[in-house]
Amino acid sequence: MHLNGRNLILSISGGNVFTSFGGTEKVIISHQHMFNANNIAYLYLYPVSKQWRNQELYRYWGMVFDGKFYGLYTTEQVVRIISNLISHDGGLLKIHIHHLKNVVMKELEHILDEFLDVEIFFYGHDYYLICEEYTLRNDEGKYCGEGLPCKQKCGDCNKYKFSHKAQQRRQLVDKYRDRMRLIVPSDAPAKIFRESIPDWSEKIQIVYHQRQEGVYMGNRTPIPEKTKIKVAFCGLPSEIKGWNSWIDAVDSAVAQHSNIEFYHMGKSTKKHAHVMNVSVGFKTNELTMTEALRQHNIDCVVLWSQCPETYSYVYYECLAANTFVITSRCSGNIAEQVKRNRTGIVLENDEQLRILLSDSSKLAQLINEMRENVPCGPSILVENEEIVQLSKGEGYRVSQITNKSKGTIKKHIIETLYIWSLKRKNPTCKFGGKYD
Repeated sequence: MHLNGRNLILSISGGNVFTSFGGTEKVIISHQHMFNANNIAYLYLYPVSKQWRNQELYRYWGMVFDGKFYGLYTTEQVVRIISNLISHDGGLLKIHIHHLKNVVMKELEHILDEFLDVEIFFYGHDYYLICEEYTLRNDEGKYCGEGLPCKQKCGDCNKYKFSHKAQQRRQLVDKYRDRMRLIVPSDAPAKIFRESIPDWSEKIQIVYHQRQEGVYMGNRTPIPEKTKIKVAFCGLPSEIKGWNSWIDAVDSAVAQHSNIEFYHMGKSTKKHAHVMNVSVGFKTNELTMTEALRQHNIDCVVLWSQCPETYSYVYYECLAANTFVITSRCSGNIAEQVKRNRTGIVLENDEQLRILLSDSSKLAQLINEMRENVPCGPSILVENEEIVQLSKGEGYRVSQITNKSKGTIKKHIIETLYIWSLKRKNPTCKFGGKYD
């Protein structure tokens, strides 16, 4: 593990990018590629721990350097490794904190306090800083609205008893406010954070995950009368993404002989008699969402999120395929972009979704109106390198650290078993050598 004259980005989050496939991990992977392409090293840390009968058996940081897994380390070892790296050559440009889930606060503070002159970028991928329920939904699954948790608003919600945990996370952010920016990927979360935590308003900076380039001219022909409309649900088939509402709407449409072919595009083993599954991913050699939508000539996509999305990669992938989007009023940035770009319709409830999918003539009319009156979407979506430019600088340096901490037999056994489990979950996982 060497910088070879490069500067370094330290990135921290709660999930393993080799085995977790959510939006946050997608951002981290794209950042690593972008920074490496700009000759900047990327060191990623995530917590690895095990409890048994309420007793903590071990706690380490998993370390990934430029996309390769290097092992498990204690906080003290992490500090020594980073210090040694930037004492030889290069410097520490920025510390990026993507998520605090599973992260032990005092361990994180130890790292942040060791590099006091380094600016921190804290990412608002969701609303974990506001509430333990990071989607801002109450016990009934409904959006709670802006504002911090309080007894008056949240007293009847089971999540309210955990509100002190979110408060502790906000206290950590407050501790480092002078050297921190809150990075959000769109206007929608910026609005929620400003209204919920107004003291942070000046710290909020909007950096979109992607840029749009070119013009895609496909999928613009008007749908002829009596032609089957291709409608897809895109993404994770979970309740919070609206899967249950989607299936109810599909069943209702089929019962009423609606002239629609239904698809699910994503990673899923779930099967439905009237829905065709198309495998989609974001890793190398996998069919991307935009490619799948274009290849299958999807006319309309249902993005029925039950929580305010901070970004939604899928929406922009739909935009790049010129697909009409049906979304819910509470879907955050999806609803905002649909209204702004005039690329679909925002509905109020499940009943309206069922009615629309059961009326294929009305749906075809809406799609054709969009194709006639709305500009084409982009031909490609590329990662937004604005975050790279914001992170550049000379970098923080430290004096060389010469003492090294030794491992133990216990740690060696745990690490060996952990690596074995990683290889089982992801055979393509890259492994580098141990740091010494």
